[in-house]
Amino acid sequence: MEIQKSNSPTRARAPRRRLVPVLVPTVVVVAIAGVLGWSARPLLMPAREVDVVQAVFDRSADSQPEQSTGASVRNTPTVQAPGWLEAEPFITACTALADGVVESMHVLEGDYVEAGQEVARLVAEDSQLRLARAQAQLAEAEAMLAMAIAEQTSARSHWQDPVELERAVESGEAMVAEVQAELAQLPSLIASARATLTRLDEEAKRVRRSTQQGATNELELITADQLYLGQLAEVTALEARGPILEARLSRARADHRAAERDLDLRITDRLRVDAADAGVARGKAALERARAARDEAALELDRMVIRAPISGYVQRRLKMPGDKVVRMMDSEHSTHIVHLYDPKRLQVRVDVPLADAAIVYVGQPCDVVVEVLPDRVFRGEVLRITHEADLQKNTLQVKVRVIEPDPVLRPEMLTRVKFLPSGSGSGSEASGVQSAEASRVLVPAGAVVGPEGSPTVWTVTDRRNGRGVLTQRLVSILGQQGDWLTIGGDVQPGALLAVGLDEPREGERVVLRAERSGEGATWR
Repeated sequence: MEIQKSNSPTRARAPRRRLVPVLVPTVVVVAIAGVLGWSARPLLMPAREVDVVQAVFDRSADSQPEQSTGASVRNTPTVQAPGWLEAEPFITACTALADGVVESMHVLEGDYVEAGQEVARLVAEDSQLRLARAQAQLAEAEAMLAMAIAEQTSARSHWQDPVELERAVESGEAMVAEVQAELAQLPSLIASARATLTRLDEEAKRVRRSTQQGATNELELITADQLYLGQLAEVTALEARGPILEARLSRARADHRAAERDLDLRITDRLRVDAADAGVARGKAALERARAARDEAALELDRMVIRAPISGYVQRRLKMPGDKVVRMMDSEHSTHIVHLYDPKRLQVRVDVPLADAAIVYVGQPCDVVVEVLPDRVFRGEVLRITHEADLQKNTLQVKVRVIEPDPVLRPEMLTRVKFLPSGSGSGSEASGVQSAEASRVLVPAGAVVGPEGSPTVWTVTDRRNGRGVLTQRLVSILGQQGDWLTIGGDVQPGALLAVGLDEPREGERVVLRAERSGEGATWR
């Protein structure tokens, strides 16, 4: 038996070809996972806890030597304090004025809306049915009012022309005259009846004599007697009719007097007119009530479309499709759809240390530096000073209006505000914005690190919810006051400086563990 040898190279290459479709996707997935892991490394790594101190304004800068004499004079002190932007005077809530369920949202956070623009829409089927029912009730009320007006017209016409009452008076007069005529005719009727009775009596006597003589039969006698008796009954009836006619006359006179009295008083007609007037008034009230119900239903249907009360940006969106909107709830935002603010009206909420609050006044010029634009200064003006201090922060809240704010500014952005001395005005009055100059601030000596030739501080930026990012700043040491150094550079009063760091890195995320400041300033 001959055994044939197979082609061994072909069999060896077959498994390799089957591995290629598996290895290539695996390598791609591993590479993508590696890139994502390297990119997310700062987020996945635990943030370092650091102690921070706050740079404070160097008040010694307010004492400048007079150029002519060389003497040192003290100017009005300049105050600096941290704060954050907010809408002036407050945000505007775009509110749903009717209960319902959100059907659709037409804006999102950051969108610009015009006053009257549709922001959201509620489910409107129930409101449409209520409007249709209200319209039907309005039509019914209009018909009822028309009927009441017709009855009023009829009642007033009857009042002006009382035909029935006049007919009743005239009918009574006629009845009295009729009974009087019958009563006057009665004696003649009785006399005629009695004459007839006498004639019939004589006739009966003649027939009786004839019968006795045999000239007439018995039947004629009976007939004559019956005629006599019938006439006698008629005479008796006529004689008895006198009292009846007297009674009828009394009744006719009473009816006549009543008809005349009714025509004079007209109680029923007056009641009918008053009732008709009341029916018209009630119909008008029902019509107004139906119109109010119709207008209410129409207003509710119109309120299914929620419109922006002002022109501005959407700061917060509080509802989404399917959410319920219920008025009269405990939550203050139960009917709020979005919160809007006018980008042209921004203010800074500043927490001024109580030690400096005495020199802050309404109308005082200010310089405002926003953390996202550290190289620009915006003009400001003190709007309001609250009348209640914060005991925990040892500060007083001050509102500073931002003059000509830049569109890039947003509420909740961190700021630093410099309250300028009286009469100095803002350094940016001409253009509204200027470049920020290097400032002189006091920092603890432990916050300055680095070699002697290039001192450095590590600031905490992008602060949010007690976290931040380390950023290195080169500074220059201008002087020393005990344990505090006066430095110059890109460090503004209120900035947070990390201390006690071991091998810090640029962009490293940190958690703020403690706060220490020289003059009771606070950070947020």
